[in-house]
Amino acid sequence: MDYMKDIKRSLARQRCVDECKAAIIAQIKWNKRGGRVKLLSIMTPNTEYDNPEKGDALYAMELALSLEKITNEKLFNLHSSALFNFHSFLTVVLLVICTCTYIKMQFPTILEQRTGFRGFFWKAARIGERLSPWVALGCFAMGISIIVF
Repeated sequence: MDYMKDIKRSLARQRCVDECKAAIIAQIKWNKRGGRVKLLSIMTPNTEYDNPEKGDALYAMELALSLEKITNEKLFNLHSSALFNFHSFLTVVLLVICTCTYIKMQFPTILEQRTGFRGFFWKAARIGERLSPWVALGCFAMGISIIVF
């Protein structure tokens, strides 16, 4: 196991030496042509995660996890407001009924099927046709409650 680590280290050192030799050869060629090349030492870049107590990697990981936690909380709040809020559910039901009724009046052939997927929308349109005063009252009340609350 340690033997393989030593081989990897020596290969990495050899690559570094090869790159350094290539840079020196390039520097000599450019200097002969009249250019001027200086090789400077490479400094480690400053990171925004510098934390003397925890270190860079651990602090970056903690930030990533906290960001993921915040994102999941916001996503959960979005889903819970749409799924478990009776007010939102009632709004969606009223809008589906009104839309299906309007579509059936404008394009009656679209909602002729009474079974399957389209059957659900046919039933919503039927509710809108038969109970239109109550649906209109519900839409009016929902609009007032959205404006006021």
